[in-house]
Amino acid sequence: MKRLAFFISTFDLMRTLILLLLISIGISSCKTEADKGKLLAKVNEAELYTADLDFLFKNEIMSKADSAEVSQSYIDNWVQKQILSQEALNNERIDQEEINRKTESFKNDLLVMEMEQLLVSERLDTAVSDK
Repeated sequence: MKRLAFFISTFDLMRTLILLLLISIGISSCKTEADKGKLLAKVNEAELYTADLDFLFKNEIMSKADSAEVSQSYIDNWVQKQILSQEALNNERIDQEEINRKTESFKNDLLVMEMEQLLVSERLDTAVSDK
């Protein structure tokens, strides 16, 4: 039972980090400003555009008020995380090499987890009969 709780909390952490990684990739992509849409927030050099929020509504149908609330909450959280992460980057007491090692290890863990999920889903697909 403890292993399951650990796996679930680790999985939630991984999902959060994947989201941050995807946002970072999206922010640093080489799209033009017209492709990205309207600039919603900027913290130093980091910029958040409307296109960066598209994933929030990909499969969701919600009212304009709900989507505005979700968007504003995401923007507020993004700004806070940008400020904190930039402060952390400038903090000499934080070992950036250790962060890089942890990031690489986490990336490998994510790749393994994705591969395992893919294999499990493939096996489940073949285990179901057409009866």
